[in-house]
Amino acid sequence: MADRTFAIAGVILASGMSQRMGTAKQFLPYKGMPLLEHAIRKLLPLPFAQIFAVVGKQHQARLAEIPIDDPRFRWVLNERNHEGQSAALQCAAECGKDCAGIMVFLADQPLLLPDTIRRVYDTAVEQLAK
Repeated sequence: MADRTFAIAGVILASGMSQRMGTAKQFLPYKGMPLLEHAIRKLLPLPFAQIFAVVGKQHQARLAEIPIDDPRFRWVLNERNHEGQSAALQCAAECGKDCAGIMVFLADQPLLLPDTIRRVYDTAVEQLAK
């Protein structure tokens, strides 16, 4: 990435094993699509330099259920997802290393408002400009 001054990556943590839930909650349907897809689609309209969804190896077979056609987006496999959310955060930090910062989201928050995401994004860019 040539100019990373204001480049921010959007990273969605979705590698959880859903042990308490008993099923992969990031793939549970909500309003016609998986929760994870809602989270991804909330980020696409924003000017993130890159968008990543960090998933666990147990989810690889299900990724085709979520078609995303945006050159900024990619799936990232968290090989250490059995270690918990801290491993996912480390994976997220590695994903965004070419950017000036990252914004971290969770796959199971479909009600997060686009305006809220935009305000936090804009505040981050303002802070980078100082």
